[in-house]
Amino acid sequence: ILLSINFKLKTFTITSFMRDSYVQIPGVGNNRLNVAYAVKGYPLLKATIENNFGITIDNYVALTFDTFIKFFDALGGLDINLQKSESEHMNKLLPVYYTLYAPADYPKNPEPAKEGMNHLDGVQLLVYVRNRTSGGTADFGRTQRQRTVMSETIKKMTTLSVDKLYELLELTLPMVTTDVPPAECSSLLMKMITRNAFSFKQQTFRIPDNGTWEEKIVRIAGTNQQVLSLNFAENTKRFKKLVCGVDS
Repeated sequence: ILLSINFKLKTFTITSFMRDSYVQIPGVGNNRLNVAYAVKGYPLLKATIENNFGITIDNYVALTFDTFIKFFDALGGLDINLQKSESEHMNKLLPVYYTLYAPADYPKNPEPAKEGMNHLDGVQLLVYVRNRTSGGTADFGRTQRQRTVMSETIKKMTTLSVDKLYELLELTLPMVTTDVPPAECSSLLMKMITRNAFSFKQQTFRIPDNGTWEEKIVRIAGTNQQVLSLNFAENTKRFKKLVCGVDS
């Protein structure tokens, strides 16, 4: 996911890059986008996105499942509207996730999720953002759920005090992997607070966008595999228009 903050247009844009996008990976060749991160982590993923889409990425943050849970528990969880299939999926997997990932002080018998609005804790949110089976939408549905969680997180930030925002930063910064120095993280948070950035207009986008891709069977590692064949120029054009307000 690429988070773009435009202080001039006062927008937050949350963009998902589909993992099955068929791209040219420098030094590797044609393959799925997620292979870039699997091979050499963020540096190769950054180079792959920039080379294929002409989109410049400034910095990154990577976090573990444990950090994800601790952050959202410290945030106080999120209210998420679940479809029936999503609640059923969560109730099926939650016991496993609680066993594998829940801190020791978690409740032993959480309330079952239900169709409609639910208040989800960190472990439940992890189940939600990893779900790619409900509704038969595969990874398209999963990336939508991830954008939903990021969008709701930004909205909740508007309700928090300055002290609470810095408390969250101090809690999570030592637990994530990032190329942003701690002092710069602190100054960026202050800029966002003073500019009221958490209240900026929210936008979401997905690459590939509707009408800019087709399913294709290709040979990868000696086997036929299904990928997303993209119109790169059109996706880049739509992204830059949405994020920067310009036609590329």
